[in-house]
Amino acid sequence: MYAAVIMLAMTAKEQRQITLRGKPLVYSLSLSPRARRLRISISDNGVALILPAGFPLGEGEAFLRKNADWVLQQLEKREKHAERNKTQALPRDVLLLRGQPTQVQVIEETDRKARARVEEYGGKLNVRIPVG
Repeated sequence: MYAAVIMLAMTAKEQRQITLRGKPLVYSLSLSPRARRLRISISDNGVALILPAGFPLGEGEAFLRKNADWVLQQLEKREKHAERNKTQALPRDVLLLRGQPTQVQVIEETDRKARARVEEYGGKLNVRIPVG
């Protein structure tokens, strides 16, 4: 009966903590009336444990412990991926061209009618546009 009371009170996400392989892990626990089985989800928001309605909390945590290697492996992959894709913020007039920071210069020309012209010159990208 005690487990049922906990499950009824848990209709929204609840932040919990567990230790996996000696590492503390904060995860989101949620109860889903539509879920048919246990699910572990890993995203930018962290680890989520989704339980079907009426499922005992203890069994959900045991499932998380049983899959600890997979969870830690996925978190490590996400960290490595984030490090690899981390780029420094570039100034507003600089973009990456062929992987290299390149300054962009916008030049308004009064004699240009409708089309823009883009040219690479001296390590800069010149964009010539009509005035207005």
